[in-house]
Amino acid sequence: MTAAASPTANAEVQVLLSFLDGQRRHVLGILDGLEPEALRRPVLPSGWSCLGLVQHLALDVERFWFRAIITGDPAVIDALDDIDDAWQVAADVTHTEVLDRYRAEAGLANAAVATADADAPPAWWPHHLFGAPHLHTVRDVLLHVITETACHAGHLDAARELIDGRRWLVLTCRVGAPCPRGRQSVWVSAVSAAFCSLCRCTHWSRLCTTSAVPVPTTASAVGTVQGRLSTLPRTWSRE
Repeated sequence: MTAAASPTANAEVQVLLSFLDGQRRHVLGILDGLEPEALRRPVLPSGWSCLGLVQHLALDVERFWFRAIITGDPAVIDALDDIDDAWQVAADVTHTEVLDRYRAEAGLANAAVATADADAPPAWWPHHLFGAPHLHTVRDVLLHVITETACHAGHLDAARELIDGRRWLVLTCRVGAPCPRGRQSVWVSAVSAAFCSLCRCTHWSRLCTTSAVPVPTTASAVGTVQGRLSTLPRTWSRE
């Protein structure tokens, strides 16, 4: 079990979890709409499939780092070798099972650290795999998982674009360019082409992730952040 956290230390854990949740949404979102065959089809020379990567994230990342490493759950530790290679999805395992397992493991991971102290040490460490510990606190583990999940989300971006051309992040610099989600709207020049009149929440959520600009609730509020936005050479938005 992890040590109970002080309010400050647990607040840090909650912030880190919010960043991790954003990467989890990216993983699932970039795969939305793909047919089962496409999810299983390798498109890069290394031979992995999108579905295999998600199973890896579920078992080798979420389950391993949170329920084995952080909490030291004996049942989870005993089950780590049940699947030789999580990147390979068995033919009798459906795509919905893999995606649902990822969502379930993410929920269990959140529960595992819900009251944890960011400075608490892991409850278990696989010396036979990694030697001496190189992650020493709950904070370290969360940062590692955020980094790994973000890296794999980028892998899925590349795979999805190769499969059908869809992109998760779109560079938008041209005033008056069409909304990247295909709606009947254009980027508004008042906010350096970063504000879509119909898709404000989606585009602002991406912008705020990278620039810490507060989300305006009305069109008139846009002008209050124009100066800050003008310092950004480019802005990113979800497709």
